[in-house]
Amino acid sequence: SPLVRTVLLDMLDNLGIKADQADNGGDALAMVQRADSRGLAYDFILMDWRMPGMDGIEAARRIRQNNPTATTPIFMMSAHDREMLKSAGGDMGALPFIEKPISQSTLLDAINLVLNPDARPATATADINLSAAPDLSDCRLLLVEDNGINRQVALGFLKDTGASVDIAENGR
Repeated sequence: SPLVRTVLLDMLDNLGIKADQADNGGDALAMVQRADSRGLAYDFILMDWRMPGMDGIEAARRIRQNNPTATTPIFMMSAHDREMLKSAGGDMGALPFIEKPISQSTLLDAINLVLNPDARPATATADINLSAAPDLSDCRLLLVEDNGINRQVALGFLKDTGASVDIAENGR
């Protein structure tokens, strides 16, 4: 969803990581192909498993088919169980997995683990200053989202803010 992508882009920006975004698997595939053809391959890819049209597993499979020698890590993000992902992914089931809702520290640890496999998790080091969740304890928010998984992810992001959140499943 756009909200989840915005939050992830903000998290990456807070970590000093410049990121591009795609709205779906087909767009992601095209962006990876364009970047590869220019010699500007991505350092890693964050892919949602459950997307309309082409899901994350199929998009990852096609990225690998188009460039079988590429070693770009593809992280599969999902609120669903890792074992479900492995069985659904078949040959792609060994992709690095990040469980939703994603916190900035979880994201940093996952990226660090794949890009620097010999390093300890960044959250264990004293010199990394991760920004805390904003204090929204004086705020009352209305979350309108028709997808239950997206609602769960958004609530996960908002949990540590202290905001009072009302939920609506549709515009009515």
